[in-house]
Amino acid sequence: MAKLLKQQFSDYKVSTRVIPDFIIRVMARFQAPMKVLNTMIGLKYHRDNTKAKKVLGWTPRSAEETVIDTVNYMIESNII
Repeated sequence: MAKLLKQQFSDYKVSTRVIPDFIIRVMARFQAPMKVLNTMIGLKYHRDNTKAKKVLGWTPRSAEETVIDTVNYMIESNII
């Protein structure tokens, strides 16, 4: 996602560096936000929207489109 954001929002500083897991584990001892990330290390998320598509006739938007729209909203709202 960071690469997508860097490409789409070139006027903003977007880091594409990856923080190694061991650094997150060390930082989690001292910084509360890192504790949340620490619990997510190694987790795999699997989702299935088949039922929503079938029952509701729902068509999901791509993750890329959703993230770009969210960032555009945040820029327009002076959040970033």
